[in-house]
Amino acid sequence: MRPSFILRRPFVVVTSLGNPEPHYAMTRHSVGHEMLNLINGSKWETRPNISKNAKIMIHPELKNVMLLKPGCYMNVSGTVVSPVWQRIKENLGKQGHNVRLICIHDELSKEAGQFQLRYGEVSSRGHNGLRSVVGHFGNDFFRFGVGIGRPDDKKNVADYVLSKMPRNEWEKIVWDVSPKLNDVIEMLAKADTVELKNGKLVGK
Repeated sequence: MRPSFILRRPFVVVTSLGNPEPHYAMTRHSVGHEMLNLINGSKWETRPNISKNAKIMIHPELKNVMLLKPGCYMNVSGTVVSPVWQRIKENLGKQGHNVRLICIHDELSKEAGQFQLRYGEVSSRGHNGLRSVVGHFGNDFFRFGVGIGRPDDKKNVADYVLSKMPRNEWEKIVWDVSPKLNDVIEMLAKADTVELKNGKLVGK
C-alpha cells in the first residue's frame, strides 16, 4: 500500500516595518505600516494573546495569510518579528506547511510609485529595521521595498524619512504599488514553489 501525503498550502506572514502609530503615521519611514493598513480591510480580525508588542490580524477566508504589525521602533523590529515568526515556523512547519515571510519597508533607492522585491542574502542598504530582522533570524525572507525617493540634500536623510508623505507621493503608492504588493502576497499564498527572476516573482 502506498503511503499517502497531504500537500498543505503555504502559510504567509506579511509584516511591516516602521515606527509606532499614531505618532509616526504617514511618515515615509513608516510607509510599510501604511501599506499593511491598505491590506487590512473590515474583514480582518485582530488576534490578541499572540504578541503583546505587535498587532496580528487573520482573515476568516484567507486562513493561510497573517498580517503582523510591530508596535516598536524601527531599529528593534527584529525583537518583535522574530518570536512570532519562529513560533509560526515551528508549529506550521511541523504540520507540513511551506511557511514564508515578507517584510514591507521603505526604500530610498526607488522613487515614489516604484517598488523592489528581493530575497535572501542581499544588502540591507543601511535600513535599520531590516538590519534588526536579519540580526535576529537571518536572510530567509522576502523584502518588498516601497519607493520613497531620496532628499535633494543627502545630509538630511533622517529628517526626510521621518517627514510626512505629500499627498501626490502617497497617491502614487496607493495606485501603482499597492496592487503589486497584493499580487505578490497572492502568489506567495498559492504557489507551491516560488522564485525571483529579474525582480519578478514566479510561482508554480
